[in-house]
Amino acid sequence: MRKLIKLDRIYDIKFASKIFSFMDPDYIYVPIEDGYELIKKQNSKVLKNEAILENKLKKIKSSISGKIIGTTNLICDGTLKECIVIENNYEENTKEIKNKIKGVTTEDIIGTLTSLNFDDYLNIIRTRKISNIVVNGLEDEPYIENNPYILQFYANEILKMTDAFSGAFKIKNSYIAIKSNDTENINLFLSKIGTYTNINLSLIEDKYLLGTNFFLLENMGLSENSLVISAKDMLSIYNGLVYNDFKDSTFITIASPYLEKSYVVNVKIGTLLSDVFQKLNIDIKDALYIYNGLMTGYEIDYKKCVITNNTKAVLIIPNKNEETKKCNLCGMCYKICPVKVNPKNVMDTGKKSKNCIDCGLCTYICPCKINLRKYLRGQKWKYI
Repeated sequence: MRKLIKLDRIYDIKFASKIFSFMDPDYIYVPIEDGYELIKKQNSKVLKNEAILENKLKKIKSSISGKIIGTTNLICDGTLKECIVIENNYEENTKEIKNKIKGVTTEDIIGTLTSLNFDDYLNIIRTRKISNIVVNGLEDEPYIENNPYILQFYANEILKMTDAFSGAFKIKNSYIAIKSNDTENINLFLSKIGTYTNINLSLIEDKYLLGTNFFLLENMGLSENSLVISAKDMLSIYNGLVYNDFKDSTFITIASPYLEKSYVVNVKIGTLLSDVFQKLNIDIKDALYIYNGLMTGYEIDYKKCVITNNTKAVLIIPNKNEETKKCNLCGMCYKICPVKVNPKNVMDTGKKSKNCIDCGLCTYICPCKINLRKYLRGQKWKYI
């Protein structure tokens, strides 16, 4: 078993007791990805979940009903891209049950996974005999609370879909993975899980990287013939199967010590982050806006940032401007690395390590405040 650590929480951040919703933006912005062709013209009307871009294998759909009014350049997952602008006409239909969860077949689930573009899950299902299914209700990054909140507020949907999934594929063991210090979700699932005889509760230590599939399975002592699905994705599968609602929204955490209460927000994919901030009355100046976590994220200009399905969080923290010192050869970065990469050697050569998983632990532990992640991604070290 690898030696992993619990991360210190240096900020006092408190969360609201509910999930907030922002499902009616005035506009959404859909990035034009490489290799995709536009199949809707300027001023065309677009329906929710209607394809507007496609390649030979996949389609990119609109998360709202509205009209295409042009294009603009915005930041999507750290890259400047041309985006299609769709103006909301607020004619979206309310959810109606299309299918029942009972009697779900393997074909039903595979069809839903295909519509959701969940290729990784499909590949595992098609190439392995699945013995275990694990619903990952953890978040590795400090201050990100998406999966725990989804477990809390959609427990019934998660349990129903897990039971249907394991029944359809005849999976022997099913688990809901929850952090051992998440007492609220532990008590909630203990009160509900009794009616699902094939689903077990698995309590996981609050240590960094145990929310990552590989390390989670290793910690649970499960084989490679295991399918790990995040709580977020399991809820998407449920909504796709029951409502034919194919991933038009996502959950993001907006957290800051400057806020009286931080948020988990269900928001339409393609929404401008600045519009979400305006909705929540967030206007914090002279701070750093960090995209997707302190360990593996990066600073952004939130005014130009589009929310995608890959957006997990934005953390708003003080700008400390910590002084970087010359490497003191302490070796702490090598000792903490879970895959035994030596960052010092990588810095000297400038060659990116094939084994590095970009977890950020070396930067976290460095007493000299060196951003080792930057050098591990290929930039050659320059001595101060």
